[in-house]
Amino acid sequence: MQSLDALSGVVAAERQRLLRWFGRLPEPQQIVVVQRQTDLMRRRQRGEADQHIFALAMLVRACVQFRQHDMALCRRRTMDKEALADLDRFRRAALVRRRPGRPPGKVAQFVAANYDLLNQLRQEGLSWQAISLYVATRHRKRMSHNALFMNFRRRQALMTEE
Repeated sequence: MQSLDALSGVVAAERQRLLRWFGRLPEPQQIVVVQRQTDLMRRRQRGEADQHIFALAMLVRACVQFRQHDMALCRRRTMDKEALADLDRFRRAALVRRRPGRPPGKVAQFVAANYDLLNQLRQEGLSWQAISLYVATRHRKRMSHNALFMNFRRRQALMTEE
């Protein structure tokens, strides 16, 4: 692990602390840190290091950079524009929240699997509210009529493009 310490520039105890910090981050912020890791990997040469060790070292370096940027901002030190932009992306990623409710894609999957049936029901003159009730009774899936309508239209648009 000597090469990992040399590549990352951090001793083992600090590296473990940074990786725990990374593990506690919400997923959108983890994505920003991994994007930084990718940038670092593109800029630096791997040398003799194994690919996995090199990737881990660059992840640790990305964590170090974000922690240093955050501390510099808290201590009101001057920072360059690139560091401020990275820190802004990192902090904005924490604000992105998925709205509560049904996981995305369930209605879209149902509409994709049963498009012909839904189209036939519409051809027979059923309203979207009636179709929603039909789906609830026949398929035992509760879906709002608006979600069915929107996903049906999306699927219809995709089918006309093909």
